[in-house]
Amino acid sequence: IYYLNRKARNSYQLSGTAPEPHVIYNMWTQPGDDAIYPRPVSSVEYNRLGPSDFWIEDASYVKLRNVKLSYKFPRALVRKIKMKDITLYAYGNNLLTWTAYTGFDPEFSGASALSFGIDYNRYPRKREFGFGLNVAF
Repeated sequence: IYYLNRKARNSYQLSGTAPEPHVIYNMWTQPGDDAIYPRPVSSVEYNRLGPSDFWIEDASYVKLRNVKLSYKFPRALVRKIKMKDITLYAYGNNLLTWTAYTGFDPEFSGASALSFGIDYNRYPRKREFGFGLNVAF
């Protein structure tokens, strides 16, 4: 995934936004520096540099997406309270994601169908928890 928002933030392309601390501590500032990131520059020419593979990240992931646990009460117990069936359940959606991707979610929805694989820092998929009770009379 090309993490476009991270590139813009750490290349001084977004006004009023400081780069990430990791970038600040590892950027080039003087000759002889052993740096990961280029020097901090806020100029029109520098900020118009084209895309670079430096901002591409591995977005492999494993997700625990849907889980539902239920307990059906024994019929002998349920019949004593004049019912046919009682089931108690709990569920969760989008519970865990294992990834090395630094963005919110490697499974994001792009800004358009033409910008596939470009992360603009879209909101991640929502996480849900719930519980319920099914009763048959």
